[in-house]
Amino acid sequence: MKGQATLIRKLLIGAVCILVAAGLTLLLKEVLDTQDPEQALPILEVQCNDVPMPPEYLLRAGYEWNFFTTRQTKTPTIPNEEMDLMPMEVMAQTPVTVSYSTRPRELKIQRWDAATGEYIEVTTSTPGHFQAPTVPGRYVYRVTGTWTFRGEIQDYFCLQVT
Repeated sequence: MKGQATLIRKLLIGAVCILVAAGLTLLLKEVLDTQDPEQALPILEVQCNDVPMPPEYLLRAGYEWNFFTTRQTKTPTIPNEEMDLMPMEVMAQTPVTVSYSTRPRELKIQRWDAATGEYIEVTTSTPGHFQAPTVPGRYVYRVTGTWTFRGEIQDYFCLQVT
């Protein structure tokens, strides 16, 4: 009987120690994430015909992200016509795949239309997959990822269709 009580006490102490360690780990992660929030956010990944777009071709414009105890916000400040994006050269109708390192609840892809001065949604049968336009030119895309309970991220990239 005394051996059982000792075993139960040791198990309870072990469980409390594990809970305390988990709590301290979450607190430490929160502190580190809020010191440099952009490093803690999911990363946009773009592939053109299975070739990854280099990170320097992508622009994170803004985000609103909920960490464990805080909310970090970066508002997009660059108007479309002033964006200095390096375009990735692709052939017409090249398959393009857009995703984040962590899967969002919703992924919205829009393309800048210079004629209307607005972004137009790129509609596809498979989310995150589309083909480059058929007409040669420079095309700017805005990608918005939304995560349940976490927030939203807005990124941009550019394709030069030849």
